[in-house]
Amino acid sequence: MKRDTRWFLIIVIGLLLLIAPSAVRFLLYSSAPTAYTPPAIPTAAIAATPIPTMTAVAVAESPVAPAPPVKRGPVVVDLAHYSAINRDRFQPLASALAAQGVDLRFWLPTVALSSVKSFTEFPDQSEALQRILADASALVVVSPFFLYSDKEVQVVERFLADGGRLLVISDPDIESDAARDTNSLAAPFNVVFNEDYLYDTIDNDANYIHFFQAGFFDQAADLAGSRIGFYGGRSIDGAVTPQVRSAATTLSSLRIGQSEFTTVALGGVHATNTVGRVLALSDFDVLTDPYVTRFDNRRMLDFVAGFLAGGERNQTIADFPAFLGKQVALIVESREPVGAQAVSKTAEIQRALELSGRSLTLGATSWLTDSAANEADLLYVAQYVDADRSTTLLNDAGFVLEERVITPTLPTAAAAPAVTTPTPTAPPPIAPPESSPTPEETTPLPELPPVTPAPDLSAPTPASENTPLTLLKSPVVSDGRDAFAMQAPTPTPPGQTPSVETPTPVEEPTAAQAGEGESEDEPTLTEEPLPEDTVQPTASAEPQPTPTTQVYLVRNDGVQLLADETQLFIQRSEAGGRKIVAVLGASDAALNAGLTRLLNRDFTGCLIQDELVVCPFTAGASSSTQATTTQNAAVAPQNENSDTAKSDDAARIMIVDNNRDAGEDEIGEAELYAALLARAGYSAELWSTRAEGYPAPDDLRKFGWVIWSDAAYEQSSVRGDALQVIGGLINNGGKVTISSRMPFFSVSGEPASPIVDVVVADELPALVVGLPTEPIVLPENLPAVVPLARNPGEGADAVVAMRRGPASEAADAPVLTLFTDSAANEPKGAKLLLFTLALTWLPDDVAAQLVKNMAQVMLEGS
Repeated sequence: MKRDTRWFLIIVIGLLLLIAPSAVRFLLYSSAPTAYTPPAIPTAAIAATPIPTMTAVAVAESPVAPAPPVKRGPVVVDLAHYSAINRDRFQPLASALAAQGVDLRFWLPTVALSSVKSFTEFPDQSEALQRILADASALVVVSPFFLYSDKEVQVVERFLADGGRLLVISDPDIESDAARDTNSLAAPFNVVFNEDYLYDTIDNDANYIHFFQAGFFDQAADLAGSRIGFYGGRSIDGAVTPQVRSAATTLSSLRIGQSEFTTVALGGVHATNTVGRVLALSDFDVLTDPYVTRFDNRRMLDFVAGFLAGGERNQTIADFPAFLGKQVALIVESREPVGAQAVSKTAEIQRALELSGRSLTLGATSWLTDSAANEADLLYVAQYVDADRSTTLLNDAGFVLEERVITPTLPTAAAAPAVTTPTPTAPPPIAPPESSPTPEETTPLPELPPVTPAPDLSAPTPASENTPLTLLKSPVVSDGRDAFAMQAPTPTPPGQTPSVETPTPVEEPTAAQAGEGESEDEPTLTEEPLPEDTVQPTASAEPQPTPTTQVYLVRNDGVQLLADETQLFIQRSEAGGRKIVAVLGASDAALNAGLTRLLNRDFTGCLIQDELVVCPFTAGASSSTQATTTQNAAVAPQNENSDTAKSDDAARIMIVDNNRDAGEDEIGEAELYAALLARAGYSAELWSTRAEGYPAPDDLRKFGWVIWSDAAYEQSSVRGDALQVIGGLINNGGKVTISSRMPFFSVSGEPASPIVDVVVADELPALVVGLPTEPIVLPENLPAVVPLARNPGEGADAVVAMRRGPASEAADAPVLTLFTDSAANEPKGAKLLLFTLALTWLPDDVAAQLVKNMAQVMLEGS
């Protein structure tokens, strides 16, 4: 090979070596890019409480709830002690209870946490708890954050002794849970939750603390063979009856060396009649989604729901109307025509019965003795004399009605004391001493102050010892007794002969007359000679006592009750299964008060027995006040400004903003009422129930017109204490407007429905003057309102001023109705105006005109 050729080859090879890397990179990276595919990485198997999953299956067909004769009491869930649980977690339990015909109700917090300064200063809620448990079947308490007070525990004890049930859960997975706090309620029933947690490293549901149960006993024996998992739980001790125990491989974080722990148990105390009525459970998750769908956990849910729904309250009169069946007949036995107040009370009873799934009809007195005439249970209302004549209720309860003539015993007239001749100065009149002198001693005359003679007269001439003193009858003193004034002779100036006034002789009574009216027990006064310088006063005639007739309820054991001051509530079951509840009293006022007690279940201060409740009754203050005023009118001076003062009070307006249960961001209508009244020339005062509580009836009686307003709030209704305040005001002749979507009075049994438009009626022109005659359209998406009774005028003095329009559901139902007592036997001028719309729903001009009309109608005649 030539030398040139060799060098040429060397140069070519060198160039190729230089170009080859670049060419290779170009060929590799100049092609179209491809997507990056990451390598498959297996899922890490960790024990961090995974949510259990399972293959989806079709939802089981819901069972048909049984049809009990009447609606059963709800199961109440306590969230008022601030359990850290969302309400939606109770959905599976609510469904299981609904399948057994029982509702689930929540007791929500009403105490603001900002007002609680320390853990131990949480306020007592025993009164609220007692109210919410009044018609409940069971109570559920899950890991409460705040302790139960002693009074609250006592309320629960009485509830259980009356047949209620309690489910108490302490779950270590819940944020608010502390076993020692839950034990504040559980320990009084011999249940103790331990401060541990259970785990199983061998047999678990993908997590050590998801352990299985192995032993099922007593009432839970039907669960034997089930595979039920608890998803975080603790052990239970105490004097309990175990229902479920954990597997032998389950261990405790604190109780070393032990196994097969009690996780579900029944507790209670024999002394308080609560044994078997307390169910303790150490896991809440097993009752919730999605855990309830795992394995056989739904069987545990059904077991718990069956326990809660299985309670049977001992229905007494205090649980009205639970004692009565589905059909109830009201029998009002009265010799007088039934008035508007009785009709209104009947409407309240009907509403209360309808809310519990019962119906009310009016019955005849003959139904009491003829059970075949009607099979409905009876609510019998009558005065004692009528009930004693028509029924055997009083006799069956052990009472006999007795009339007695009572003659009041007046104190024996006191013998007037001997009077010693005073100095010749003119003493003021004096009353005789309050206590009568005994025969052995004479009450001395009080020492009289000297009287200074007039400056233009000379010193008076002393009267001689023989100058007589004359006793004159004085006017009636404040305590009603006749007083005697002693009159001394007038001083005589020097040089004049004093005139001597001889007393008129008093005819001495004969021996026969003197003997009349004397009793053997009265002491005999021995006449003693008087000193020469004393005189004997003349006694006034004794008033004769007026006998009165009083009726007594006498029981066979000797107990005597004054009928006028007693209310009786009698409960009786007949052999055929019919039940009777009787409300008895001595007057219409006592019967009305008794029905109010029955509706409100307020038997405070009453003697409660199994089938008999005895309550005190005191007549209202209005009648007594009126009598006092009449009695004093003859002696009291006439106040020239009295009519003016009365008129000023009658024109005062109070607006009660019932915002007690309203949210912080909710806006009411009370201020709009005040503003529109001010525009119309009226002045009104505002009262906030959130800031000041419910006003007392005495405070409201000072006002000529009271507006009770809550129609604009989400929670709009008149009930409980508010109803008592309003009812008391109306019964005393008050003028009240209730602006509420559930005013309680005259509410029909129709379901709640939205109102789209309203139209004015022509029954009371003064209330709708200036309002449009065409339908008034309301805003959209308003809350539903329960319609008022369509014909309130039947049996009641009522007129309708506004009704639902044609575009609304329940068209023609009243929305503005005025009730008065003008047709009553003794009208007091009471007015009740029901308005089931919020004033803010109306157009501005319509609202202004309506408020002006309301003021003129409600204050008319004031």
